[in-house]
Amino acid sequence: MGKEMRDVYQETLAKFMEKDDRVVMMDADLVGASGSLNNFKAFPKQTINAGISEANMMSSAAGMSLTGIKPFVHTFAPFATRRTFDQLYMSGMYSKNNLHIYSSEPGIWAQFNGGTHTSFEDLALMRSLPGVIITAPCDQYQFRFILHEYINNPKMYYTRATRKYQDDIYDENTNFELGKWHIIKEGKDGVIFTMGEMVHETLAATEILKQKGYELTVIDAYSIAPYDSKMIHKIAKQFKNIMIVENHNHIGGLGDLIAHEITLIDNSNKIYHQSIKGKTGEVGDYNYLKNRFGLDPDSIANAWLENCL
Repeated sequence: MGKEMRDVYQETLAKFMEKDDRVVMMDADLVGASGSLNNFKAFPKQTINAGISEANMMSSAAGMSLTGIKPFVHTFAPFATRRTFDQLYMSGMYSKNNLHIYSSEPGIWAQFNGGTHTSFEDLALMRSLPGVIITAPCDQYQFRFILHEYINNPKMYYTRATRKYQDDIYDENTNFELGKWHIIKEGKDGVIFTMGEMVHETLAATEILKQKGYELTVIDAYSIAPYDSKMIHKIAKQFKNIMIVENHNHIGGLGDLIAHEITLIDNSNKIYHQSIKGKTGEVGDYNYLKNRFGLDPDSIANAWLENCL
């Protein structure tokens, strides 16, 4: 089973808006693409299409929170971050205002929208903002948890996730906690940290490696800020060779975070980082792009064999 992440977003927000007229949904000319059209029709007083004006949308949402409104904003990852960074800093983080940002189609998920719509640097930007809660959900249950966290404890949230279908990794009874990572597969021969859609690709890669005689542990590092330093330290003592897989630049993302934590306790670990190195986005479908950038199961498995034995 699984679900399109944009459907999770629309359905969850519809329930919020039915119960609380302070919940406002904002989009930047992507109402159809984000799957939010039904909500815009059903809740005309609680929905705003900001048009192709992402910076204004972020500032407006942050300002609305001063009046008690709980704003949810959506746009593609590059427009949610690099285009709006000053507004995120000044109107959002620095002013301690509250908003939830759904940053969709990060990295290779931009697909046929091409290089202009590709963001390999969004985590690096957002991690530089103190106090922002940053997550990368891998399935519907994780995404719903994050949306409910914002409703119950409004702050500035940044959620990077595709709009597309994702198989379920968890179930409705799974307990999540910000700052706590999940071991979703255990093995004795090594460990891979990953997040978001790369959880699925990494699990597929471990099946390839299993056929070659290697049993790997896989850790879902979905909560990037706050993050699970205790888990990193524990795993670093257990496994000498550590691999990180992420749909992001090799600078400023999950790999940097984990490497930093490991240097605080030990210098003997070997860390290999399967990520985007020195490239910008391209046009293509998801299967082509994940192969092109080494994020498909075969590439991940081969990278492990070449660098982590």
